[in-house]
Amino acid sequence: MFSVVVQLYRLLGRPLIDDDRIIYSGVCTEEIRECVYKCRKLAGKYGRLIDADESDGNIDIEFDLPTSDYGRFHSTFRSFIKATPTLGKGKLPEDFYIVDENWSTTDGVEHPKHKSIKLCCDLIDGLCGLVAVVDRKSSDSYENIFFALPADDNRKPKTFVLKTEVDETILDVNLRHVSLIKALASSQDEHKIHLEERKLIFNSAIADVIESAGDDQAFPFVLKHWEDVLRKYWQNLQAYVHGFSFDKVRTELAKAELEYGAKLSGVLSDMAGKMLALPLSFGALVLLNKAVDPIEIFSIAVGVLMVTLIFCGVLWNQHLNVQRLDNSLNITFDLFDKRLSTYPGSLQRLLNKSKKEIKSQRSFLKVTLQSFLVLAVIPTLVMIGMLSYRWMPDLICFLFE
Repeated sequence: MFSVVVQLYRLLGRPLIDDDRIIYSGVCTEEIRECVYKCRKLAGKYGRLIDADESDGNIDIEFDLPTSDYGRFHSTFRSFIKATPTLGKGKLPEDFYIVDENWSTTDGVEHPKHKSIKLCCDLIDGLCGLVAVVDRKSSDSYENIFFALPADDNRKPKTFVLKTEVDETILDVNLRHVSLIKALASSQDEHKIHLEERKLIFNSAIADVIESAGDDQAFPFVLKHWEDVLRKYWQNLQAYVHGFSFDKVRTELAKAELEYGAKLSGVLSDMAGKMLALPLSFGALVLLNKAVDPIEIFSIAVGVLMVTLIFCGVLWNQHLNVQRLDNSLNITFDLFDKRLSTYPGSLQRLLNKSKKEIKSQRSFLKVTLQSFLVLAVIPTLVMIGMLSYRWMPDLICFLFE
């Protein structure tokens, strides 16, 4: 068994390995003696004990390490990847030992780098079961997996070939939810509802990422952008499972936009009708300028002030109406925004355009309200200025007499 070979190597103090052979000369302990005894009985596929001479408490050992799929020694995980082309086929050797890490698959303790390699192999195996077309015969070190993107308004149908060549970059990749691929590819789940649709959705998500790879190698690019694949899959699956009717969304969006626009127009029309009386305030200023009798002046001044207060109250009320409309519209658009990522690009653009146009209309109404407020206040300010100009000299003289 391979664990016996690893045990012997560790008991000997992990000596240098020269051409897959270890040579040891030193003290012979009881553990070493027992381990050597076990190694003599090992099958040739687990290595070969060439020499083990013991004398005077010392022992000289020469052992040829195994170099088969039943066990092999590698200096690092990177050298293991380079020396194991079958990883590209999704096949991970069962037993091996990494010298620099002092770690073996027989230790019963998972190593993070070994986990990354294992997940990559599981992913390759799952992808082969996920798609309809796989070329397994062209190479002994990788699979050719075919993915396709359907045509849409701005794109012709495309086909991509994913060569599952594994390199050392896999050690730095965090692959999540690989079990999802295995579940989709499993023949035991064929009876599940919408399984074929889920497969197509996942294939489309991978094809989308491959398309953006450019001149990079497709498989390493997919591994580095695995989170993008998962995100695209969940978004598309959500759109499919919930069965969003995009025509219905368009109708709801158009209805909300029309209702809001109509109500804003109603606010503006109502405000404009009431503000038609505003010129009377400016006409009253002419009468105030000509008035001589104090009672007449007082009456006109109070009238101008009352008209200004009424107009300000009307404008403030319209401002509150607009705020209520904004709150109602924001609630409606929040419902759309929560599902925005699940909508197709054309609907996303339509929603953004509608929000932009409504914002423009809202800004116009805000400027109009502010303009009317300024016009409503002007008569009172002018009235105060006229009275001050007329009565201030007499008041000053009265105070200083």
